[in-house]
Amino acid sequence: MTEIKEQISKDENIIIVEELIQNSKEEKVNDLKLNPLNWSKNKKLFTLSLVGFVTTTSPIANSILYPSIIDITESLHTTKFLSNALISISTFFNGIAPLGWASYSEVYETRKKAYVISLLLFMITSITCAVATNIWLLLIMRGLQASGVSAALCIGAGTISDIYIPTERGTAYGYFSLVIVIGPIIGPIVGGYITDYLGWRWIFWFLSIFGSLTLISLFFISETYNSKISFTIKHDDMMKKKKFNPFLPLYMFKYPNVILINIYTSILFGIINIKTSSIPRSFKDHYGLSPSKAGLVFISLGLGQILGNVIGGKWSDIVLIKFKNRNNGKLIPEQRINSIWLGSIIIPLIFIAYGWLIERKVHISLPIILIFLSGFSVMTVYTSTSAYLIDSYPDQSASAISTHVFLRSVLTGIFSLFTILLQDSIGLGWMFTLLGAASLLSVSALIIVYFKGAKWREQQIINK
Repeated sequence: MTEIKEQISKDENIIIVEELIQNSKEEKVNDLKLNPLNWSKNKKLFTLSLVGFVTTTSPIANSILYPSIIDITESLHTTKFLSNALISISTFFNGIAPLGWASYSEVYETRKKAYVISLLLFMITSITCAVATNIWLLLIMRGLQASGVSAALCIGAGTISDIYIPTERGTAYGYFSLVIVIGPIIGPIVGGYITDYLGWRWIFWFLSIFGSLTLISLFFISETYNSKISFTIKHDDMMKKKKFNPFLPLYMFKYPNVILINIYTSILFGIINIKTSSIPRSFKDHYGLSPSKAGLVFISLGLGQILGNVIGGKWSDIVLIKFKNRNNGKLIPEQRINSIWLGSIIIPLIFIAYGWLIERKVHISLPIILIFLSGFSVMTVYTSTSAYLIDSYPDQSASAISTHVFLRSVLTGIFSLFTILLQDSIGLGWMFTLLGAASLLSVSALIIVYFKGAKWREQQIINK
């Protein structure tokens, strides 16, 4: 009798173990199905498209106010300095706020909630801007508006990391970055027409309506954050030990490869910003173009940046796959930097040639061609460096990109302060020669990361 009971007990244990194994298998199958990396190609593309649509709010909102500054000055009886501060404060908060959104997204393991909260903030502040009766309220709300609209810039990178494998991220980020360059082209055009026909307040009514449309689109996006999947050792334990801190992503600046990559790309964006801000004056002084005709020059820059995003992203993935195959199928993020070398050498030459061609008043077509080439080259480099950060820190991709947005905004602001001073003191030729030299020297940051980046990342994992 005792032996029979023991046998029954053993059989029951076997059944329980088999059920546990079966449940474990089913759970793994379900995890694989739910894992965003295993989504269908169409679902990934649909998600990327909607995230891109949401992200358009940022560059459009930041640039749409340019044509209305004079009208705002007169309407609110304020100074030109305070009206121009509406643009400066937007740039400042557009660089600071992504740090907080990235921290929120990764500490609480969510992308979708960050999108929703940020868009709600954007809509509320846009409506408040529309009814503002004084410049001080408008300045405060403009800063909060930029804080809300900036979230998608870094959270979008996190979404790309969630749904695409490393050899697909360059192309995906290239398409995603299109909105960053298309927005500044569309924004001023829309803002100009709204200001002329409806008044500047309707710019903010338009933004609130546009924000509501992007918010509705989020109902069709699934949550992409998956804490169970990672290509490298996860830093989740460290993140969970910390409470929400809006400046938490700044800790990534202790990583040499992160800060060096960000310094290089931020210098490029700073120089591009100097070129962009100097276009109206340069083409007026040297070629006699009116403001409206000088504005058409920006089309060449926009077209170059659009093509640079698409082609640069694909080229980055092609190079990564090539070096991965050479390395017996082992993927090393630093291999992606091989797609940057040609562009990093051409860019300084383009900057230098551009300055001297305008200084010597060479036919207008040549500087316009160089503006196109500079936009193309810089964006091919940018998509590769951004993809490198995402590959290196897939679980903290939003934080990695937010550090770039932060440093880029700071350096761009500093560069902008000296643009007019340099142009008046030494002329365009020597100004862009100095900037080109700075760009060339900063390539050393890429070289250092290429040779030491893998070792640094291994050490970072050990230190965890």
